Amino acid sequence: MPYLIHMYLHVGKEDEDEDEDEQIASTSGVQKNIDYDSPQLAARHHHQLKKEMGRKNPNHSVISHLLDLEYDARVRWIKSLPFKGRWAELVSCYPCFKKDLHVLEEVRRHTQVPVDKMHANLEEFVEKILFFSAKKNIMTTSPPALAEQKCLLMMTKLPELFTNGSTKKQKNALEALVKIVKGTENLEVFLKKRGDYNSPVIVANTTGDEVVVVVEGKAATINTQGIANGILSLLGAYYLLDMDYPEIVNDILALLQVHVLQDPDPVSKTVLEKNDSIHEFITFL
Repeated sequence: MPYLIHMYLHVGKEDEDEDEDEQIASTSGVQKNIDYDSPQLAARHHHQLKKEMGRKNPNHSVISHLLDLEYDARVRWIKSLPFKGRWAELVSCYPCFKKDLHVLEEVRRHTQVPVDKMHANLEEFVEKILFFSAKKNIMTTSPPALAEQKCLLMMTKLPELFTNGSTKKQKNALEALVKIVKGTENLEVFLKKRGDYNSPVIVANTTGDEVVVVVEGKAATINTQGIANGILSLLGAYYLLDMDYPEIVNDILALLQVHVLQDPDPVSKTVLEKNDSIHEFITFL
């Protein structure tokens, strides 16, 4: 049980619904001297959030604002959870994170980079990767015209560009990033083959306009609006879960983190400096 809810159970029922609108207004800066780390206030925020998420037509802005208010407490709670099953526990308490827009806003809270800026960075990154792929003769045909298909093509080129080793290793890296489902191909078989490999993965159709991010097996997904949001949600899942990147795609995800999310933490910067292919790409930029 999230400790926010646990605290809430100790808040009297009379306090539960008292002046909820006033509380939201006060935490928006209308009133002064608010103890934002107060357990009672944190519990009330979560109660308001749970109530809004349970509505037939939840208000995205209200949910986003309440998620802003309890961000620090939520991060502490997530880190306290056992790693196995962490995503299922998270979306049980916060079903809003099954939707890509809330996942992207959680990344925004962490990086302080606006979501529209992430999209602009990704669009620029896609163009640079495809141009670099052509220069390295990894892409020998003209890129597609549609943005979604460009994004999807870019993801398939990343292992070829930046995964050192055999073709099999590059294939494994690709399958840790994105699975493109073709025709009648059975997604269940792919997910079963992954076994306990629970790292997030993008699953898309061949045109990149039908996309989900699978986090802990088939039942735990982030529904996304196209491959661009899928890429950002893939990164967002790692942020939400406080999860290390798998070794096979560590360098690639660090590259996306630094250049798309503009979050150059010391570990990622060190990783990029050790990969000669990535160093060549950065120099090329």
